[in-house]
Amino acid sequence: LLLATLLCGAVLSVAQAQGRPNDFGRSSSNAGAGPDEESDSAKRARIRLDLAGAYFSEGRFDNALSEVKLALAADPNLPQALNLQGLVLAALGEEQKAEDSFKRALQLASTDGDVMHNYGWFLCQRGRYPEAGRLFERAVATPQYRT
Repeated sequence: LLLATLLCGAVLSVAQAQGRPNDFGRSSSNAGAGPDEESDSAKRARIRLDLAGAYFSEGRFDNALSEVKLALAADPNLPQALNLQGLVLAALGEEQKAEDSFKRALQLASTDGDVMHNYGWFLCQRGRYPEAGRLFERAVATPQYRT
């Protein structure tokens, strides 16, 4: 609970919402591509996700949501897009839809510390500290979690 209390005040970054740059082009729809190849749909999703992140950073939530929806149209199983969608929907007051997005992102990327962090932050904002604390603990225990 102490960890949850400390991390509930943590600031989110768009990088946490989008995931690490090396994650792009490696979603389930691109499973057959080589490490340096990126499918057309993965490129479209990446570009849309970059735009969504920029709009989110500027507080232009409606634009961010439109772009993240286009990213998900190109790749419906992109956890970074679902993660960012959760943040955007939370900012727009669409709490249930935001939570659904975070849950789906976590289903697709169960070891992604950034998704755990952002979902934990979302839960903190709603006073759901025990749930948030569990997510923060999982995130911190993830070796590739950098934040």
